[in-house]
Amino acid sequence: EYLPGDIVSVYSLCDDGKSLVTIPNKRIWGTASNTLIGEVVMDDSYIKPAMNICQQFSFMYNINMEMKISDEGIPRVFDINPRIAASTAIFRSFGYSLPYFSIKMALGESLELPPIHDNMVMMRYLHEIFYKKKGKQFFEV
Repeated sequence: EYLPGDIVSVYSLCDDGKSLVTIPNKRIWGTASNTLIGEVVMDDSYIKPAMNICQQFSFMYNINMEMKISDEGIPRVFDINPRIAASTAIFRSFGYSLPYFSIKMALGESLELPPIHDNMVMMRYLHEIFYKKKGKQFFEV
């Protein structure tokens, strides 16, 4: 099925299938595996299916799902990753360190989850460093 809509990465922190937090991140610009510009979109059309999948598979800790919207306007999951994804950096801006929360869970410590900032936008940039090669050595230019 061709999915014409935006790519949305949905991140969940789960405890035995229960989603403690689920945060969708719409990819505004980037590649299939790397978000260069992304926006938090707290939309139940992404959150509810993700929570259901977490429950059905009894997921633990960090889960990343990739979704796209079908022609009918329905989010379709096309990838499920039981790991932290690169774009989780967007959540650091409002106090969400999903790796940190997972470690606290694994240690049996309680979690205090901060509020989620809807419509937060993350922009990544690249910085090039140039080196000149002389034989087998590299020298900064």
